[in-house]
Amino acid sequence: MRSGAVNRGDKVLVVTNPPLLPYMILIACRIRGAIPVLLVHDVYPDVLEVSGLCSRNSLLFRFIDWLSSWLYRRMALVIVIGRDMVRLARCKGVDPHRVVLITNWADLDEIKPIHERENAVLRDLAIETKCVIQYCGNMGRTHGLEDLIAAAASLQDRKDIHFMMVGSGARYVWLEKTVKEKQLDNVIVLPRCPRSDLCAYLGACDLAVITLMSKMSGISVPSRMYNVMAAGKPILAIADADSELAMTVREEKIGWVVTPGDQEGIITTVIEAASDVEALKIMGERARRLAEDKFNREEILEQYRMLFASLDYAMEKQLSRSLR
Repeated sequence: MRSGAVNRGDKVLVVTNPPLLPYMILIACRIRGAIPVLLVHDVYPDVLEVSGLCSRNSLLFRFIDWLSSWLYRRMALVIVIGRDMVRLARCKGVDPHRVVLITNWADLDEIKPIHERENAVLRDLAIETKCVIQYCGNMGRTHGLEDLIAAAASLQDRKDIHFMMVGSGARYVWLEKTVKEKQLDNVIVLPRCPRSDLCAYLGACDLAVITLMSKMSGISVPSRMYNVMAAGKPILAIADADSELAMTVREEKIGWVVTPGDQEGIITTVIEAASDVEALKIMGERARRLAEDKFNREEILEQYRMLFASLDYAMEKQLSRSLR
Protein backbone atom coordinates (compact mmCIF):
# COMPACT_ATOMS: atom_id res chain seq x y z
CA MET A 1 0.00 0.00 0.00
CA ARG A 2 1.10 3.59 -0.63
CA SER A 3 0.47 6.60 1.61
CA GLY A 4 -1.75 4.55 3.91
CA ALA A 5 -4.35 4.04 1.14
CA VAL A 6 -5.62 0.80 -0.37
CA ASN A 7 -4.79 0.66 -4.08
CA ARG A 8 -5.61 -1.76 -6.87
CA GLY A 9 -3.45 -4.86 -6.74
CA ASP A 10 -2.24 -4.23 -3.18
CA LYS A 11 -2.04 -7.21 -0.86
CA VAL A 12 -3.51 -6.17 2.49
CA LEU A 13 -2.79 -8.16 5.66
CA VAL A 14 -5.33 -7.65 8.46
CA VAL A 15 -5.58 -9.27 11.89
CA THR A 16 -8.73 -10.39 13.71
CA ASN A 17 -8.37 -7.85 16.53
CA PRO A 18 -10.19 -5.53 16.92
CA PRO A 19 -13.05 -7.73 15.64
CA LEU A 20 -14.62 -5.15 13.27
CA LEU A 21 -11.34 -4.24 11.55
CA PRO A 22 -11.17 -7.16 9.07
CA TYR A 23 -14.70 -6.43 7.83
CA MET A 24 -13.78 -2.80 7.16
CA ILE A 25 -10.58 -3.86 5.36
CA LEU A 26 -12.43 -6.45 3.29
CA ILE A 27 -14.93 -3.84 2.09
CA ALA A 28 -12.12 -1.40 1.27
CA CYS A 29 -10.29 -4.10 -0.70
CA ARG A 30 -13.45 -4.96 -2.65
CA ILE A 31 -13.99 -1.31 -3.56
CA ARG A 32 -10.37 -0.62 -4.54
CA GLY A 33 -9.53 -3.95 -6.17
CA ALA A 34 -6.97 -5.03 -3.54
CA ILE A 35 -6.28 -8.54 -2.22
CA PRO A 36 -7.29 -9.15 1.44
CA VAL A 37 -5.37 -11.64 3.59
CA LEU A 38 -6.61 -12.48 7.10
CA LEU A 39 -4.23 -13.27 9.98
CA VAL A 40 -6.17 -15.08 12.71
CA HIS A 41 -5.10 -14.41 16.29
CA ASP A 42 -8.42 -15.30 17.95
CA VAL A 43 -11.34 -17.23 16.53
CA TYR A 44 -14.73 -15.55 16.95
CA PRO A 45 -17.32 -16.25 18.26
CA ASP A 46 -15.76 -19.42 19.71
CA VAL A 47 -13.61 -17.46 22.18
CA LEU A 48 -16.73 -15.69 23.47
CA GLU A 49 -18.34 -19.04 24.33
CA VAL A 50 -15.30 -20.32 26.24
CA SER A 51 -15.09 -16.97 28.06
CA GLY A 52 -18.68 -17.42 29.19
CA LEU A 53 -19.81 -14.27 27.40
CA CYS A 54 -22.41 -16.02 25.22
CA SER A 55 -23.93 -19.46 24.66
CA ARG A 56 -23.35 -21.48 21.49
CA ASN A 57 -27.14 -21.77 21.09
CA SER A 58 -27.73 -18.03 21.43
CA LEU A 59 -28.80 -15.82 18.54
CA LEU A 60 -25.73 -13.65 19.16
CA PHE A 61 -23.34 -16.61 18.76
CA ARG A 62 -25.03 -17.85 15.61
CA PHE A 63 -25.09 -14.39 14.05
CA ILE A 64 -21.39 -13.75 14.77
CA ASP A 65 -20.54 -17.26 13.55
CA TRP A 66 -22.34 -16.55 10.26
CA LEU A 67 -20.52 -13.22 9.92
CA SER A 68 -17.19 -14.85 10.69
CA SER A 69 -17.72 -17.59 8.10
CA TRP A 70 -18.76 -14.97 5.54
CA LEU A 71 -15.54 -13.05 6.24
CA TYR A 72 -13.21 -16.08 6.08
CA ARG A 73 -14.65 -17.31 2.76
CA ARG A 74 -14.06 -13.95 1.09
CA MET A 75 -10.40 -13.64 2.03
CA ALA A 76 -7.78 -14.54 -0.57
CA LEU A 77 -5.84 -16.37 2.14
CA VAL A 78 -6.42 -17.15 5.81
CA ILE A 79 -3.23 -17.34 7.88
CA VAL A 80 -3.43 -19.22 11.20
CA ILE A 81 -0.74 -19.30 13.90
CA GLY A 82 -1.24 -22.87 15.13
CA ARG A 83 -1.95 -26.35 13.81
CA ASP A 84 -5.04 -26.55 15.99
CA MET A 85 -6.40 -23.40 14.31
CA VAL A 86 -6.35 -25.04 10.88
CA ARG A 87 -9.32 -27.22 11.82
CA LEU A 88 -11.46 -24.33 13.02
CA ALA A 89 -10.60 -22.20 9.98
CA ARG A 90 -11.75 -24.99 7.67
CA CYS A 91 -14.97 -25.28 9.68
CA LYS A 92 -15.69 -21.70 8.60
CA GLY A 93 -16.06 -23.03 5.05
CA VAL A 94 -12.65 -21.93 3.79
CA ASP A 95 -11.06 -23.95 0.97
CA PRO A 96 -8.26 -25.96 2.70
CA HIS A 97 -5.81 -24.73 0.04
CA ARG A 98 -6.37 -21.15 1.20
CA VAL A 99 -5.55 -21.87 4.86
CA VAL A 100 -1.86 -21.27 5.60
CA LEU A 101 0.01 -21.95 8.84
CA ILE A 102 2.66 -19.41 9.91
CA THR A 103 3.56 -19.27 13.59
CA ASN A 104 4.53 -16.26 15.69
CA TRP A 105 8.20 -15.66 16.43
CA ALA A 106 10.39 -15.09 19.49
CA ASP A 107 12.10 -11.76 20.21
CA LEU A 108 15.55 -13.30 20.31
CA ASP A 109 17.43 -10.00 20.38
CA GLU A 110 15.39 -8.60 23.26
CA ILE A 111 14.81 -11.79 25.27
CA LYS A 112 17.91 -13.75 26.28
CA PRO A 113 18.63 -16.32 29.00
CA ILE A 114 19.78 -14.80 32.31
CA HIS A 115 21.50 -16.83 35.00
CA GLU A 116 19.50 -16.91 38.24
CA ARG A 117 22.36 -15.40 40.24
CA GLU A 118 22.42 -12.41 37.90
CA ASN A 119 18.66 -11.84 37.90
CA ALA A 120 17.77 -8.59 39.69
CA VAL A 121 14.07 -9.51 39.98
CA LEU A 122 14.83 -12.64 41.99
CA ARG A 123 17.27 -10.76 44.21
CA ASP A 124 14.81 -7.92 44.86
CA LEU A 125 12.09 -10.40 45.85
CA ALA A 126 14.55 -12.46 47.94
CA ILE A 127 13.50 -15.73 46.30
CA GLU A 128 16.68 -16.52 44.36
CA THR A 129 17.24 -19.71 46.40
CA LYS A 130 13.75 -21.12 45.74
CA CYS A 131 12.30 -23.03 42.82
CA VAL A 132 10.18 -20.32 41.20
CA ILE A 133 7.06 -21.27 39.24
CA GLN A 134 6.01 -18.29 37.16
CA TYR A 135 2.92 -17.18 35.29
CA CYS A 136 3.69 -14.05 33.25
CA GLY A 137 1.16 -12.57 30.86
CA ASN A 138 -2.47 -11.71 30.33
CA MET A 139 -4.78 -12.76 33.17
CA GLY A 140 -8.00 -13.06 31.20
CA ARG A 141 -11.14 -15.15 31.47
CA THR A 142 -9.76 -17.91 29.23
CA HIS A 143 -6.54 -18.55 31.14
CA GLY A 144 -7.77 -20.88 33.90
CA LEU A 145 -5.72 -19.45 36.75
CA GLU A 146 -7.92 -21.18 39.33
CA ASP A 147 -6.16 -24.53 38.92
CA LEU A 148 -2.72 -22.97 39.37
CA ILE A 149 -3.74 -21.11 42.54
CA ALA A 150 -5.36 -24.26 43.94
CA ALA A 151 -2.08 -26.11 43.35
CA ALA A 152 -0.14 -23.31 45.06
CA ALA A 153 -2.46 -23.56 48.07
CA SER A 154 -1.77 -27.29 48.31
CA LEU A 155 1.99 -26.68 48.21
CA GLN A 156 2.22 -24.09 50.99
CA ASP A 157 4.25 -26.49 53.13
CA ARG A 158 6.95 -26.69 50.45
CA LYS A 159 9.10 -23.74 51.50
CA ASP A 160 11.48 -24.42 48.61
CA ILE A 161 8.78 -23.66 46.02
CA HIS A 162 7.44 -20.19 45.27
CA PHE A 163 4.83 -19.00 42.75
CA MET A 164 5.19 -15.68 40.92
CA MET A 165 2.17 -14.24 39.09
CA VAL A 166 2.94 -11.28 36.82
CA GLY A 167 0.45 -9.57 34.53
CA SER A 168 -2.84 -7.78 34.13
CA GLY A 169 -6.33 -8.45 32.88
CA ALA A 170 -9.87 -9.30 33.87
CA ARG A 171 -8.79 -11.81 36.55
CA TYR A 172 -6.04 -9.74 38.18
CA VAL A 173 -8.24 -8.32 40.96
CA TRP A 174 -9.68 -11.79 41.64
CA LEU A 175 -6.16 -13.18 41.85
CA GLU A 176 -4.96 -10.55 44.32
CA LYS A 177 -8.05 -11.01 46.47
CA THR A 178 -7.82 -14.82 46.47
CA VAL A 179 -4.14 -14.89 47.41
CA LYS A 180 -4.82 -12.47 50.27
CA GLU A 181 -7.91 -14.31 51.55
CA LYS A 182 -6.19 -17.71 51.46
CA GLN A 183 -3.05 -16.19 53.01
CA LEU A 184 -0.85 -17.79 50.38
CA ASP A 185 2.58 -16.65 51.49
CA ASN A 186 4.12 -18.80 48.74
CA VAL A 187 2.51 -16.68 46.02
CA ILE A 188 3.51 -13.18 44.96
CA VAL A 189 1.26 -11.18 42.62
CA LEU A 190 2.87 -8.41 40.57
CA PRO A 191 1.42 -5.99 38.00
CA ARG A 192 2.37 -6.21 34.35
CA CYS A 193 6.05 -5.39 33.93
CA PRO A 194 7.34 -2.72 31.51
CA ARG A 195 8.44 -4.05 28.13
CA SER A 196 11.99 -2.96 28.94
CA ASP A 197 12.02 -5.34 31.94
CA LEU A 198 10.41 -8.31 30.20
CA CYS A 199 13.69 -10.17 29.72
CA ALA A 200 14.50 -9.98 33.44
CA TYR A 201 11.01 -11.09 34.45
CA LEU A 202 10.81 -14.02 32.03
CA GLY A 203 14.20 -15.12 33.33
CA ALA A 204 13.07 -14.90 36.95
CA CYS A 205 11.84 -18.48 37.25
CA ASP A 206 12.78 -22.12 37.02
CA LEU A 207 9.56 -23.19 35.31
CA ALA A 208 7.20 -21.01 33.24
CA VAL A 209 3.49 -21.79 33.30
CA ILE A 210 1.24 -21.14 30.30
CA THR A 211 -2.35 -22.08 31.00
CA LEU A 212 -5.55 -22.09 28.95
CA MET A 213 -9.05 -23.23 29.84
CA SER A 214 -10.45 -26.43 28.41
CA LYS A 215 -11.89 -26.16 24.88
CA MET A 216 -9.47 -23.39 23.92
CA SER A 217 -7.71 -25.64 21.40
CA GLY A 218 -7.77 -23.93 18.00
CA ILE A 219 -9.20 -20.69 19.37
CA SER A 220 -6.00 -18.99 20.48
CA VAL A 221 -2.25 -19.67 20.54
CA PRO A 222 -0.40 -17.88 23.39
CA SER A 223 2.32 -15.79 21.77
CA ARG A 224 4.29 -15.62 25.04
CA MET A 225 5.21 -19.28 24.49
CA TYR A 226 7.87 -18.15 22.01
CA ASN A 227 9.42 -15.55 24.32
CA VAL A 228 9.50 -18.07 27.17
CA MET A 229 11.53 -20.27 24.82
CA ALA A 230 13.78 -17.32 24.03
CA ALA A 231 14.35 -16.84 27.76
CA GLY A 232 15.56 -20.45 27.91
CA LYS A 233 12.88 -21.65 30.29
CA PRO A 234 11.00 -24.98 30.34
CA ILE A 235 7.21 -24.77 30.13
CA LEU A 236 4.38 -26.28 32.13
CA ALA A 237 1.55 -26.22 29.59
CA ILE A 238 -1.89 -26.50 31.17
CA ALA A 239 -3.89 -26.94 27.99
CA ASP A 240 -5.87 -29.34 25.81
CA ALA A 241 -3.66 -32.13 24.49
CA ASP A 242 -4.38 -31.23 20.84
CA SER A 243 -3.59 -27.51 21.24
CA GLU A 244 -0.57 -25.98 19.50
CA LEU A 245 0.87 -25.13 22.91
CA ALA A 246 0.63 -28.69 24.23
CA MET A 247 1.82 -30.27 20.98
CA THR A 248 4.90 -28.02 20.82
CA VAL A 249 5.90 -28.63 24.45
CA ARG A 250 5.38 -32.37 24.13
CA GLU A 251 6.98 -32.89 20.70
CA GLU A 252 10.00 -30.69 21.38
CA LYS A 253 10.53 -32.05 24.91
CA ILE A 254 10.70 -28.59 26.48
CA GLY A 255 8.48 -29.18 29.50
CA TRP A 256 5.33 -30.85 30.78
CA VAL A 257 1.69 -30.95 29.64
CA VAL A 258 -1.24 -31.17 32.08
CA THR A 259 -4.93 -31.22 31.20
CA PRO A 260 -6.98 -28.22 32.40
CA GLY A 261 -8.75 -29.07 35.65
CA ASP A 262 -6.14 -31.63 36.71
CA GLN A 263 -4.94 -29.93 39.90
CA GLU A 264 -3.22 -33.08 41.13
CA GLY A 265 -1.33 -33.27 37.85
CA ILE A 266 -0.13 -29.70 38.32
CA ILE A 267 1.01 -30.41 41.88
CA THR A 268 2.84 -33.59 40.84
CA THR A 269 4.55 -31.80 37.94
CA VAL A 270 5.69 -28.86 40.09
CA ILE A 271 7.15 -31.23 42.69
CA GLU A 272 8.91 -33.25 39.98
CA ALA A 273 10.34 -30.09 38.42
CA ALA A 274 11.56 -28.77 41.77
CA SER A 275 13.39 -32.02 42.45
CA ASP A 276 15.24 -32.20 39.12
CA VAL A 277 17.32 -29.08 38.51
CA GLU A 278 19.31 -30.78 35.75
CA ALA A 279 16.17 -31.66 33.78
CA LEU A 280 14.99 -28.05 34.02
CA LYS A 281 18.35 -26.85 32.71
CA ILE A 282 18.36 -29.28 29.77
CA MET A 283 14.79 -28.45 28.74
CA GLY A 284 15.49 -24.72 29.05
CA GLU A 285 18.53 -24.95 26.81
CA ARG A 286 16.54 -27.01 24.33
CA ALA A 287 13.78 -24.36 24.33
CA ARG A 288 16.27 -21.59 23.51
CA ARG A 289 17.77 -23.59 20.63
CA LEU A 290 14.27 -24.27 19.30
CA ALA A 291 13.47 -20.55 19.33
CA GLU A 292 16.72 -19.78 17.52
CA ASP A 293 16.36 -22.50 14.89
CA LYS A 294 12.62 -22.55 14.16
CA PHE A 295 10.88 -19.51 15.66
CA ASN A 296 13.25 -16.68 14.80
CA ARG A 297 12.01 -13.47 13.17
CA GLU A 298 13.96 -13.94 9.92
CA GLU A 299 12.58 -17.44 9.36
CA ILE A 300 8.97 -16.40 9.96
CA LEU A 301 9.21 -13.21 7.87
CA GLU A 302 10.67 -15.25 5.01
CA GLN A 303 7.55 -17.44 5.13
CA TYR A 304 5.43 -14.29 4.78
CA ARG A 305 7.58 -13.06 1.88
CA MET A 306 7.22 -16.38 0.07
CA LEU A 307 3.48 -16.42 0.70
CA PHE A 308 2.92 -12.96 -0.76
CA ALA A 309 5.22 -13.77 -3.68
CA SER A 310 2.97 -16.75 -4.41
CA LEU A 311 0.03 -14.34 -4.54
CA ASP A 312 1.90 -12.33 -7.19
CA TYR A 313 2.46 -15.52 -9.20
CA ALA A 314 -1.20 -16.49 -8.91
CA MET A 315 -2.23 -13.02 -10.14
CA GLU A 316 0.11 -13.29 -13.12
CA LYS A 317 -1.33 -16.69 -14.08
CA GLN A 318 -4.87 -15.37 -13.79
CA LEU A 319 -3.99 -12.35 -16.00
CA SER A 320 -2.27 -14.62 -18.53
CA ARG A 321 -5.37 -16.83 -18.82
CA SER A 322 -7.63 -13.79 -19.22
CA LEU A 323 -5.54 -12.57 -22.24
CA ARG A 324 -5.73 -15.82 -24.18
